[in-house]
Amino acid sequence: MSRPEHDPALDTLVIGHVSADREGSHIRLGGTAAYAGLTAHALGRHVGVVTSAGRELDLSALAGLSVMVIPSATSTVFENRETEHGRRQTLLSRAAAIPYEAVPAAWRRAGLVHLAPIAAELDTEIVNSFPGSFLGLTAQGWLRSWGPDGTVIPSGLTHALPACARADAVVVSLEDLGGREGDVLELAARCRLLAVTLGQNGVRVFTRGSEHHLPAPPATEIDPTGAGDIFAAAFFHSLRTGAEPREAARFAQQFAAPSVSRRGLAAVPSAEEARRSPHPVPP
Repeated sequence: MSRPEHDPALDTLVIGHVSADREGSHIRLGGTAAYAGLTAHALGRHVGVVTSAGRELDLSALAGLSVMVIPSATSTVFENRETEHGRRQTLLSRAAAIPYEAVPAAWRRAGLVHLAPIAAELDTEIVNSFPGSFLGLTAQGWLRSWGPDGTVIPSGLTHALPACARADAVVVSLEDLGGREGDVLELAARCRLLAVTLGQNGVRVFTRGSEHHLPAPPATEIDPTGAGDIFAAAFFHSLRTGAEPREAARFAQQFAAPSVSRRGLAAVPSAEEARRSPHPVPP
């Protein structure tokens, strides 16, 4: 297990696989842990990432973060293809699972913990392991499955629902839920706070007994990959600093909306963009 090269006083912990995202002949670093970790860092947070990957995956883009890597024979690799019916995703390989015991003891006290599974690499019971932290969850990795050919499909709420109910805030996309309105409403009824991202149609924010729809700011879409992860990182950051849910969602949209006009990890806001935010929230 590789030790982090530097270890500041962490206030944010992100746990989940980074991935190699393949589009045609192009391969780039991705995964919620990468997009969200870098976004939180740009917002001024001291970020640690616990992940699993093969030696072949270049993690140099995560310089500036403290990264703990569980060695794996392979990395999580997704192939993404755009079709007339939307994006089709195939899981080509999967890195080793991430047990709670792999999290450095000092990191377990982080004030903000972002659980970021993308391929069921975390046991859902991990939600019970951070009782003193604000617990944010992007649940997509517990909401999908894949067949023998690796084709990724929504798997329904059964596996994820108890974990979602335990988190302080949950972010999922409508795509994660297979577009099913019934699942949206069932999840909203169980979660303390739920944000369902709708791409160019904005976001729905559910708190106990109420729902608010926030339209998306205008943006020219080139590559939507990572936008939901950027939204989630900024959303959790803002909530952690005391913003109310709609205010936090508007704050997060400022970074998620323009991200779709850039490709790959270039979508992540820079520290300068975070400082120029018209609605700053102190770290």
